Amino acid sequence: MVEVLIKLEKVSFSYSANRQLLADIDLTLLKNKKIGITGKNGSGKTTLLYLIVGLLKPQKGKIEIFGRLIEKEEDFKAVRKKIGFLFQNPDLQLFCPSVREEITFGLLVRGEDKKKATEKALEFLEIFSLKEKADYPIYHLSEGEKKRLALAEILVLSPEILILDEPTNDLDEEGKEILINFLKNPSLSAIIVSQEKAFLSFLCDEIYQLKEGKLNPIN
Repeated sequence: MVEVLIKLEKVSFSYSANRQLLADIDLTLLKNKKIGITGKNGSGKTTLLYLIVGLLKPQKGKIEIFGRLIEKEEDFKAVRKKIGFLFQNPDLQLFCPSVREEITFGLLVRGEDKKKATEKALEFLEIFSLKEKADYPIYHLSEGEKKRLALAEILVLSPEILILDEPTNDLDEEGKEILINFLKNPSLSAIIVSQEKAFLSFLCDEIYQLKEGKLNPIN
């Protein structure tokens, strides 16, 4: 039986009374599947992801993650460690002084010993072509390097679900190739928001366009 990881039923949300940003959204992510979502700026793509990861609450409808109804912060705490969320702007995600500290932080919080955490962190920094900058202050990184670091610190934790908001933004061709090589793993489960339809078409099992508050499948 196929495992349902995320299920949205009739989810609606608005920031103002005169505009319904998301209206009766239905979406189901199955294990080992990838869903792509595209749409114009301001269509509600990021808001939809914020609802899924618990940064916003739906005003109508329900969200289930790993079969658990998510209604309160306590509900989301139970599943948060299994989800890797990439913010569109890496500055919202990166907070440690150095590159090395940033990528090891999550591993240490999870309980790995310092030596193993450091080894694993350096392995991922090498994959993302950041090993030579392990001791750099984060503010010395370019925007593309910040995006690589944000991706690396999520992927190093091997989350069961990836929620990625515009992961290719600010990446050069090398960075995109590294990302694609990771994401094309058939065992990964992900919801990916991107303006790059070719990127989504290459990776995703299903693609939807968010327009006028509705998710419409793209063939």
